[in-house]
Amino acid sequence: MKVSVIIPVYNAEKFIRQTLDALHAQTYSDVEFIMIDDGSHDQTATCINTWLESTPDERIVVFHTVNQGVSKARNFGLERASGQYLIFLDGDDDYDPHLVEAYVNRIEETGHDIEVFQVDKVSPTGMILGVMGNACAIGQGPQDREALYRFYGQQVLYGYPFMYIFRRDLWQKIHFDAKLRYQEDVAALGDILAAYADIKVGFNAARYYRYVQHPTSALHSMQVSDYHQFIEVAQRLYWQAQSVGSSAETLAILKGAELSAVMTLAQAASLQGAITEFEWARERFKILYVEAKIPSFKVRMRRYIQKMLLMLRWKWLLNKIYASL
Repeated sequence: MKVSVIIPVYNAEKFIRQTLDALHAQTYSDVEFIMIDDGSHDQTATCINTWLESTPDERIVVFHTVNQGVSKARNFGLERASGQYLIFLDGDDDYDPHLVEAYVNRIEETGHDIEVFQVDKVSPTGMILGVMGNACAIGQGPQDREALYRFYGQQVLYGYPFMYIFRRDLWQKIHFDAKLRYQEDVAALGDILAAYADIKVGFNAARYYRYVQHPTSALHSMQVSDYHQFIEVAQRLYWQAQSVGSSAETLAILKGAELSAVMTLAQAASLQGAITEFEWARERFKILYVEAKIPSFKVRMRRYIQKMLLMLRWKWLLNKIYASL
C-alpha cells in the first residue's frame, strides 16, 4: 500500500455522505481510507453503512469505536495504517479529487520527509474566506528542523495535519497526546521535529483541501481555560527545541509562539469577563514581550500595539480592534 489516509468522524450525519463522496472521487487508487467513527450517537453509523451498500469502494475501511476523542481516534488509525505515506483528513471538510494523488506525487518527487500544502478556508456554503499557509514566503525547501522551529515561532507553520503528507516511519514512536483537547496536532508535529534531527520538509502553494468553518466546531465553543493548552504546547515546543540544541536566536523566535498564545488568552478573557485570567495573561505577556525575538516588522508593530492595550487595560478597545491586529 502506497498511502494511508486517516479520517476520524464524530456525530457527522449532516456531512458524512459528502465526505464519503469526496473520498470515492479520489483519483489515486493505491490508497486505504481508514475512517474511524468515534462513538457517534447520531445517525453517522447508519449513514456510512447505507452509503457503502450503495457505492462500494474497497479503498474505504470503516471502524466504529467507543468515543475517546480525536487524538485516540487518529492513534487507532495509525495502528492500522499500512501505507508508505500518511495523510490525515478531517471528516467535516471537503477535498479536491486530486488531493491524494497530488500529495503522494509531490513527496515522491522531492524525497522529503514531509510535504506541506496550503489550504482554502471556506464557509459552509463553499465561499472562500482565505488561504491558510505561507508556502510562497517560506519557499519550497527543503527546510530543516531549525528553520521549522523558527517558522512556528513566527506563526507561519501550522499544526493542522490535513496540510501535510508524512513518511509513515516518522510516526513509528509518535502518537497524538490524548490529554490535549486542543493543539494536539501541533504537539505531535513538535514530537516529530524533536525526534528527527535531519528532517527535511517542503512547502507547496497548491491547494487541494477546503477547511470548512463550521460554527459548531470545538474551536468555536472554547472556554477561557482551554486557551492554556495553546500556551502549554508552545512551551513544550520551546523546551524540545532547547533540548535538541537549537540556537539562542531560534529559541528567542520560538518564544513568539507563546507570546501569540498568551495574547489570544488575554483577548478571550477580556471578552468573557475573566478578570483573573486577563491579569495573568497581561503579566505573562510583559515578560514574553522582552524575551521574544520578532523578525517581522509588521508583527513587531502588532505586538507593540497589543502590549500598549494590555498595559493600559483598555479591554473595550482590545476587543474592538483585536481581529484587525
